[in-house]
Order: sequence, then structure tokens, then C-alpha cells
Amino acid sequence: MDGVPGDDITHLLAINDGRLYEWIEAREKSGGPRNLTLALRSFLSHDDEGEDAPAHVQFISLNHRSLVGGENSSR
Repeated sequence: MDGVPGDDITHLLAINDGRLYEWIEAREKSGGPRNLTLALRSFLSHDDEGEDAPAHVQFISLNHRSLVGGENSSR
């Protein structure tokens, strides 16, 4: 919640925005804002003025993917 994990681990989280907001609110209600919850809120709000995500956190939003293929010039 507050920094780089001590172990060489990877976590995968597949969740929709609403459920992620619920998770963030529950964590902050029980322990206050933490580095991870602040980074998640910044990403979800698309706050261009917010700090960049910590180097050990990567966000992948499936809402921002392309639903069509690229141009194929070999045809």
C-alpha cells in the first residue's frame, strides 16, 4: 500500500472501475489514503495534474483499447 513490495512478485487485478472505487473507499475508510489508493484515484480520474504512478505500478485500462485492427498494406 505504501511502496515497492519487498518480494519479487507480480499481482494481476482485473476489475471494473466501480468495484475499484469501492475497494479504494474501503481501504481509505479503514486506514486513510495511502500511496496506492492515491495513485489509483489519480489514474481513474484521468487527472493530468496529478503525480505519475509509482514506477512499480502499471495501469492497463481495457476501456482504452482499440476494437479494430490496424491497416494491412500487404493486401
